[in-house]
Amino acid sequence: MQSISGYLYRQAIELIIMDTGPHRENTLVYAKPLQIYKGIDNTIKLLIKNQDQKLQNLLDSTIVFNLISSDNHELVFTRTCTVSINKGVATLTLDEINLNDVAAGVYNYSVKIISGEGEPKIVYADDNYNAQGQARVNDTVYPQFVPSLQPTLGPFYNNNPSASGYSVADAMFSDVMEVFNRVKSRSTMQTVQYYGSGFTGTVVIQGSLSATLTAYPDDWFDVTEENFDNFSGCMFNNILGKFGLVRFKITTVGGTLDKILYRP
Repeated sequence: MQSISGYLYRQAIELIIMDTGPHRENTLVYAKPLQIYKGIDNTIKLLIKNQDQKLQNLLDSTIVFNLISSDNHELVFTRTCTVSINKGVATLTLDEINLNDVAAGVYNYSVKIISGEGEPKIVYADDNYNAQGQARVNDTVYPQFVPSLQPTLGPFYNNNPSASGYSVADAMFSDVMEVFNRVKSRSTMQTVQYYGSGFTGTVVIQGSLSATLTAYPDDWFDVTEENFDNFSGCMFNNILGKFGLVRFKITTVGGTLDKILYRP
């Protein structure tokens, strides 16, 4: 039987408050980069010391962490840390949702302390007056949020099939979505969510085995059909299958189908 070892590390950053010139006997040779992982909450411990390597009293102080772009030096975000009852310890928490809009890459970070009297003080990443540390945002460790697809529902008034949808007789076809690369397994559950306002009619989900929309396919087949009677609000259903292309055939008797969200 195979055995897989896993390790739990608590990231800790050593930071230094300096009131005098650098003490060469305590020079920090290598300040390791801060690792930030998208897709999960990140909890990081800050250890704030003086030049004699003694942890400092942080009670009544406010610790502020800044993440800064290394390209244009713009502020990405600011977080206030939680001061621990333990001397010299503060905790930085970066929530998963707050990292969704932060691109992976190399950043800089800085930290400052605001005393109970409102006096700000620089905190250094090492004891040679380097006030910026390096942070790396990684996005390849955990699955990332991918927004649902939202097909365009018209109105369409031409009878020529195209990627942007068309209408024929009493039916309207949405634009076509390429989903081959979004569905990884042979048969995966997919979710369709409908939003309507007094909608009466039918919606037929149609699939094609064509992998890409290089030419409008002629192999469309019905996957499932939903019937609506004066439907308002939102509802969803699940389908199983492996398709290259997906579109929606909508027949309206009354009301409107406002929006469809499709999550392969």
